[in-house]
Amino acid sequence: MKTAMVSTICIGVVLVGCMTHTVWEGRAICERELEKTLAKAVTQTVEEVMEEQCFGVEHKNEFVAAFLQRFIQCSEHDVDMTVRVLSADPVNGLLDIEVCEKPIFLGRIQSEITVRKTVVFDRPAT
Repeated sequence: MKTAMVSTICIGVVLVGCMTHTVWEGRAICERELEKTLAKAVTQTVEEVMEEQCFGVEHKNEFVAAFLQRFIQCSEHDVDMTVRVLSADPVNGLLDIEVCEKPIFLGRIQSEITVRKTVVFDRPAT
């Protein structure tokens, strides 16, 4: 009987350890993907707008819409996200974005991941 109790406790500890590792690893993977996607979307949007390869963006709202469109295209997974535009200036090529993502792990555990990216377009000297 004593051996059965010790075995049950050891198995429980191992299972809890595996679940904890799965959640932490999943969170790290989601954070890396979000950072990569946000960096790509912000950089491409600012470059397109400043190099005038994109449709005519003259106002802040059009600039933000162009970013959101690019971000949705680059995003690979389906989770609840909140996008905050901290600063957007299409004239000077400044875009400061914060994205908060709420993935769910193991069917129950919800985590919150926040990533911020700022890009300033550097025009080459002529």
